[in-house]
Amino acid sequence: MSLILFGFFFQFQHNEIKNENPLLPVLKSNIFTYLKYGFKSLAFDLFYLFLIGLVIISLIIGVKLTLYNGIIKAIGTMLGITSFISLIFFYFMWGFAGSAYADKFFLKDAFNFSKNLNLISNVKSEILVFALYSLIIILFYLLLFYIFLMYILSIVLIPVLAAASGLMFYNLQAQLYKLAKFRLENKEITIQK
Repeated sequence: MSLILFGFFFQFQHNEIKNENPLLPVLKSNIFTYLKYGFKSLAFDLFYLFLIGLVIISLIIGVKLTLYNGIIKAIGTMLGITSFISLIFFYFMWGFAGSAYADKFFLKDAFNFSKNLNLISNVKSEILVFALYSLIIILFYLLLFYIFLMYILSIVLIPVLAAASGLMFYNLQAQLYKLAKFRLENKEITIQK
């Protein structure tokens, strides 16, 4: 079921990137297409989850090493700082990999690291705004999640809330990707002149 939902989100993101109407895809008629998109997205999702998992492990090791004195504490501090920066970096790379995949539904685009890094470099200042909006969506989701837990209708309301939050997040990511792609294309046109 979640693969279908992620496939739906990627189709939604594709529609936003390509300016297609309607923006919100029809769920009924394309369930197997969404399942295929969601299944293909597992490849880069698992890859980035693996990388993020390794970074979290190194972050934990770094924090543990700071409990010691001397050079081990300095190594732990450097490992912790490097791991934290890497965690943020991989989070944004993962988002851009998903958007690159949703752009044309080619899995190879999700693993095109140089293009994705180039795209990220074109929207450095907007990434902070995106991170702020993402944080607001997450906090709003958590607030409503805990409020809805108190009611019997939470069985229905929580999945609807999760889907709405997902749509907002994927839309923000698609807009950021679209802006980065636009700036990159305009930069290449200017260079060619």
